Amino acid sequence: MRVTPLTLLIPEKRAVPYADDHGLLASTAAWATADEAPAVRLVSGAPGAGKTRLAVELQAQGVPCVWARPGEEPPEHVDGGVIVVDDADAHDPVELAEILARAATTRLLVLARSFGLWWSSAVSGDESGLLESAEHVTLVPAVLDQQSVRAALAERLGVPVPEGAAARPETPLQALESALAEVVGGELWQREQELWPEPEVPAPPEIMLDALAVAVVLDGSIYGDGELERAELLLRVPGLVDADVEVRVALARWVADAYPEGRPESFMRRMAARRLEQRPELAVRLLRELSARRALRALIALARVPGVRLGALIGAEMAALQPVLLNAALTGAARVVDEALAELVGERIRQGAAPSALLPPIEGLDDDDKALVLPLTMAALAEQEGPPADAAEARRSRAYRLLELGQLEEAATVLREAVALFRVTPGARAGLAGALNNLYICLSGLGRLDEAHAVITEEVELNRVLARNDPGRHDAALAASLSNLSVSLTQRGRAEEALELVREALTFFRGSLEQHGPDLAGALANEAHALSRLGRDEEALAGLFQALEIRRRSGDPVKLLLVLSNLTGTLRKAGRVRQAAEVAREIPPVVDGLPPHVARINRPLIAGALFNAGTVLPEDGLAVMEAGIAVQRDLAAEDPDRHGDLLAGMLRDLERVSLAQQVEEHLQDPAEVGHPPDVDDDL
Repeated sequence: MRVTPLTLLIPEKRAVPYADDHGLLASTAAWATADEAPAVRLVSGAPGAGKTRLAVELQAQGVPCVWARPGEEPPEHVDGGVIVVDDADAHDPVELAEILARAATTRLLVLARSFGLWWSSAVSGDESGLLESAEHVTLVPAVLDQQSVRAALAERLGVPVPEGAAARPETPLQALESALAEVVGGELWQREQELWPEPEVPAPPEIMLDALAVAVVLDGSIYGDGELERAELLLRVPGLVDADVEVRVALARWVADAYPEGRPESFMRRMAARRLEQRPELAVRLLRELSARRALRALIALARVPGVRLGALIGAEMAALQPVLLNAALTGAARVVDEALAELVGERIRQGAAPSALLPPIEGLDDDDKALVLPLTMAALAEQEGPPADAAEARRSRAYRLLELGQLEEAATVLREAVALFRVTPGARAGLAGALNNLYICLSGLGRLDEAHAVITEEVELNRVLARNDPGRHDAALAASLSNLSVSLTQRGRAEEALELVREALTFFRGSLEQHGPDLAGALANEAHALSRLGRDEEALAGLFQALEIRRRSGDPVKLLLVLSNLTGTLRKAGRVRQAAEVAREIPPVVDGLPPHVARINRPLIAGALFNAGTVLPEDGLAVMEAGIAVQRDLAAEDPDRHGDLLAGMLRDLERVSLAQQVEEHLQDPAEVGHPPDVDDDL
């Protein structure tokens, strides 16, 4: 490797002292050497935040480490050490599965910019189960003393420390780049070109830059093939189409010589991206001609260029590249698609524009795929890093989209990060309370009731303090959290306490009926839940009928379905079976009218509502119950731990109802089917 100032940017050089403001190195070293600890630790953080440097420092402390990088052969296991999965979000799930298969006695330190859909894909393809129990940590960039960084670099290069005020970059990598530019006394990109070797065959600078850009878009394949094959790849450079093969071979050799493996890739990529910004038609042409797999790797390579926005790069050609972008999303590289689309359409979508009006439809893309892809384009802030409060809000925004898609596990993981960031942000009590509310909703949906109870209890305490210190501003949030806490207390057998809390919430919502009508409906349903547990079914029914009236006006079919199911179950429990049947007849049409992607997300509710309806319908009751059971069977097949017990209960009740109908006694022996509370799910 040539020794140049730019090589000091390579993390392994440890060119400047390591800064660890938050003790992450110490906790990672403790994890790597502990007798009992999760096998996998995922560290996510912004580009240049210091993820790779963290692993380098871990190795410097004596922990044996081997690196697994995208596109490389997975390393063998290292007993008593760590496999460092660098740029993990650029690995495909097959690569990660191979790494895990070799890691039976090894810990995995997974470094990634984010853990979005790529992580879900990796978990679903991990037969070892190691990823499921991984420990997640967010790396908050350390604040470096820029003057000390300049002094360290100047010492390594044997030059004087520059005078003048130092810049104040946001990440360690930016600090290093900025200080290096000040120390060498020039713009780094110009200095880089000055250091290029002379090509064997002279070529215009424009052709050399295009060749460099093509090498980057092809994601390093310029290194992996023979010289002749590399030369053929350079046929994609417009100025080389008619050139002799010797010219292309010489230029391919020049690219490999100017950027040998081990050089700081960020400079190769950034220079190439600068060229593509000048010639976006070249980027679009390349991406359209590549295979789906290679185009995905090219998008990831470009997305990793610091300071480059894919949306700005492809600009008006986005429609032409839509198949490539959608394939990237469906393959698991959601962050790449987010960065490209958010630049162009994110703001309009956040303002309420329909995605279908902004993106032309793709032939063969079904509703489930649209439900997966399109909401991700709303996450313009999803993975942006910055001050803890901004990063926390960004994660909360991301969790909102994940919850919309029914991805509760991933949403809960993102929200735990948001909660941790809000906790260390002065004056962020309101943000912390909101994040806790969102986390409670996820945990409730996952059936983790003890954890959910602890979260909602803390949220109520925070909201009481906020409401007391700033009367009027936080009353609605307090009321909503009280309503949710009442649900948790009812589930824990403390219905009397639950009733007291939800009625406190109802006092507020009734006083602001016009503004908080949907919240009132949810609180009424939660009050009915507590009353029913106390055997006060008639009182419960009065609130549920009022909630039904509000839900009919709201136009939200999912909330309407929930209250119809609750009302059916409570009427049946109160012995008013004929009236229950009248309500239950509305349930199948509401289910049939749900859009496919909405129905998929709400399958647990649909299964329970149909089964509830079938227990009281005098005609076609068994068929409706069996329709609910069919949905529950699919859920149980996907997640037996969460949905298997309810399926078993439904099957037992179906058998009872079938027998009862055979002897015309089904009205005296109704199936006992619980109904879910109306937990407020507004983020």
